[in-house]
Amino acid sequence: MHLRNSYRTGPVRSGRFAYLFALVCSIAIIVSCSPHDTDCIESDPNCNFLLTYFTFNDIFNTSGQFNILTDSGQTSCASGASGDMVRMTCPQTIVGQDGDYPAAPNAFQLSVSDSGFTITDIVTGLVWERCSKGQTGTGCSGVASSTETQAQADSYCSTLTLAGRSWRLPSIRELTLFPDYEHANPAADDNDVNNYYPNQPGNASPDFFWSSTAHQTSPGNYFALDMRDGVINSQVSGSGRFVRCVSGTQYPDPIYVNNNNGTVYDRRSNLLWSQCSMDNTGTGTLLDFSAGCSGTTGTRQWVNAISDCENLMLAGRTDWRLPGIRELNNIVNFNSGASPYIDGSFFPNTSGIEHWSSTTSPLNDSSGMAINFGDGLTATGAKTLFHRVRCVATGP
Repeated sequence: MHLRNSYRTGPVRSGRFAYLFALVCSIAIIVSCSPHDTDCIESDPNCNFLLTYFTFNDIFNTSGQFNILTDSGQTSCASGASGDMVRMTCPQTIVGQDGDYPAAPNAFQLSVSDSGFTITDIVTGLVWERCSKGQTGTGCSGVASSTETQAQADSYCSTLTLAGRSWRLPSIRELTLFPDYEHANPAADDNDVNNYYPNQPGNASPDFFWSSTAHQTSPGNYFALDMRDGVINSQVSGSGRFVRCVSGTQYPDPIYVNNNNGTVYDRRSNLLWSQCSMDNTGTGTLLDFSAGCSGTTGTRQWVNAISDCENLMLAGRTDWRLPGIRELNNIVNFNSGASPYIDGSFFPNTSGIEHWSSTTSPLNDSSGMAINFGDGLTATGAKTLFHRVRCVATGP
C-alpha cells in the first residue's frame, strides 16, 4: 500500500529505482495474471500488492513513466457572459476555464539545456531542438526552412548531431506537448517572457511542423502542428513544411483502467475521465455507462459545457472539469484507422465529431478549441457553437 501511495504523489521515472522496483515485483509476486487483465489487477490479493497502477508489462516493456502530462500553459481567462471577451487574469465571469487550472495535471515547465541549444520539458522529460531546421546558434538566427517534405524531415532528425544526443522526428502525441497555449503567432514562448524559442516560425498562414505519425484515414498524409495556435492538422506528405526534432524517451500512449463506475483512469497522465459523454437532455447528465454509453449524445455551447463539468457529480466525486486541449488531445488514438479516433473499448459510443476543451484559442478570444474525434484533428470555432462534452478530474 505504501508503494501505491508513493506513486500517487508524484511521477516515477525510469532509472535505478525503476529497475529495483521491477526486481522486487518479480520476486514478491509470482502469479499467473495477464499484464492487461484488469479484473486480476483490481481483485486478486496477490496482484493488489502494487498492480493497481503497475503491471509487469508497464515496467519491463515501457519506460516506467507516469503522471507525465502537462497543462496547456494557458493561464489567462476570457471574460464576459459568453466567455468571449479579451483574455485577462483568472478567474473571470465563467469559472472553470483552462486558465483556472494552471497546474492540472502538472504545470507546464521548461528549462534551457545543453548550453542553450536545447529546451527540456521538465515533466515529460522530452528534450526539444531549440531552433527550427535552417536556424543556427542559441538565438536561432536565420530563416527556418519551410520546404521539407515529411520524408526529408524524418531523415534530417534521424541524422541530426546536436548536444551528443540521439534525435528523431516527434510523433504527433509528442508534438501535442510542445505548444504553450498562452501564446500565439507562435504558440510558444519566443520573444516575450523567457525567450525559450527565439525567432520562431508561427506568423504565417499556416506554419505547420511535421510529425512522424501517418494520418491513417487520409492516405499519403501525416499529422502536423500549426505553430500559430497549436492546432493539429493533416498534411500531404510531399508538401514543404517546418521541422523541429526531439530527443529523450518516446512519450508513451495512455494505459487505461475501467473502474466500472462510469469512470476510466489513465495511469500515464493520472487523469480520471467520464466514460460517457453528456446526454441530450441539456441538464448536465451523462449517458448511462451501465448500458455502454448508449443513447443520443448531446451538444452544448462552450460556457454550458464548462458549467456542466464543474457541477458534475460522478463516482462520488465533485472535482470534475472540462478538459484543457492538452488533456483532450491525450485520449486521441492517433493510430486509429477509422472514426472515432479514441479507444472505443474504454469510451464506447463516442461521437466522431467535435468535443469541447476548456481552452480559448490563442488566436481569437471569442473562439474555443475542440477535438474532432472523427479524424483526430483540432477544431477552433465560436464559443456559441454546439459541441459534445466529456469531463475529466485529476487523480485516481
